[in-house]
Amino acid sequence: MAATWKARLGSIRAHLALLVLSSVLGFCALWIQGQYALNALESSAHLMGEGKDIVAVILPPPLYLIESHLMAYQMLEAPVAERAGLANKLSSLKQRYQERNANWFDHREHLDVSVALSLLGTQKQQADAYWDLMAREFLPMALAGRDAEARLVFGKLNALYDAHRAGVDTTVKLAASWADARFDELHHTKQRTLSFLTLVAGACGVVALLLFVLVGKRIAKMLGAEPEQLHQEIVKLTPHEAGEPAPAQDHGSILNALRAAQESLQLHVTETERTNRELQTTLQELKHMVGTDLLTGLWSRRRLEDALASEVERHQRYGQPLSLMFMDIDFFKQVNDTYGHSVGDQVLVALAAQIQQTQRAADAIARWGGEEFVVVCPNTNLETASALAQRMRERVAKTEIVPVGLVTISVGVAEYRSPETWQNWLKRADEALYAAKGQGRNRVQVAA
Repeated sequence: MAATWKARLGSIRAHLALLVLSSVLGFCALWIQGQYALNALESSAHLMGEGKDIVAVILPPPLYLIESHLMAYQMLEAPVAERAGLANKLSSLKQRYQERNANWFDHREHLDVSVALSLLGTQKQQADAYWDLMAREFLPMALAGRDAEARLVFGKLNALYDAHRAGVDTTVKLAASWADARFDELHHTKQRTLSFLTLVAGACGVVALLLFVLVGKRIAKMLGAEPEQLHQEIVKLTPHEAGEPAPAQDHGSILNALRAAQESLQLHVTETERTNRELQTTLQELKHMVGTDLLTGLWSRRRLEDALASEVERHQRYGQPLSLMFMDIDFFKQVNDTYGHSVGDQVLVALAAQIQQTQRAADAIARWGGEEFVVVCPNTNLETASALAQRMRERVAKTEIVPVGLVTISVGVAEYRSPETWQNWLKRADEALYAAKGQGRNRVQVAA
């Protein structure tokens, strides 16, 4: 009888030990996988934060260079006597640019994105070459009134400026694709961890259920033994005093531990997804800033250049007519000199609104620089574009802008001629614009 009792007791102990062992192994496996997932999440969040820092660092210096480039262009159009003041402003912009780049240079070691660092270094070299050429050749020629030589040097400056801007756009696109890749990795980690968690929880549940059934059957068979003997054997299996039930400890159960781990993992996933959405929103805002003129809300020059290239390619494929207008505010310099640049900005905003009210749905309007605007007219021949330009000119001429009064514009119109480049097409419209100014202003001139 005693031998049989020991065999039964040993079998129950083995089942209980197997239950505990399987639970411990499952919890350990879950803990290891959870640590791996949390490390992956923390790494992704850290890298996304670095990506956001990269975007925040690379944008301000090019904005200073844009303003400087526009001011250099204005210097060529200004009288020689006024160029010294513009030169002083250029010097101030250069100082701000160098300070901003120095800030990036101090923090470059914290950015672990080799391609972005390479692009940033290239942009800095291009910008340094730009400022060196500006100080060494362009400013002395412009201040001395040697405009022909200064314009040749400005062409070199323009090439450096375009290369610098292209590098900034490439870095922004790199940061966007890099953030998408981090988000994909995060999503895969989340799915893998949740699948593993479900598998472990299911396995532990199945093992516990099977052992519960087996142990229950064996205990039922043991109930036929002497009560005192059964009581003594039960006392041997528990560390508590006989008759004192063990206190409930729900917090130590495997299912509760699994549930707590899952909730913690979901919390980290939610936080990281929120960070990724903020990064995506920031990138979209930066793309919008690059493609929009901050003063008028019209397209920026860079966005227009991309549109011109696309429209020329579409024309060469389908043969549909394509025209553009190059317009300039007459005597705008006198407005700035008389009323100040703040009023001049108001005139630019008001003029942009008047042009937008006249444009058609398919037309694209951009601020080219200073007081110059360009309107691209798809599926439009020269005659129709000229008529549209006349309506714009007449509308502007009839609109009074406080406190300046009436303001007029001169317009050059050109239809695209295949196979010329969009740069040559724009140049013909620019030449027509200057012909209109030479013939008295406030008129529309068709390009030859």
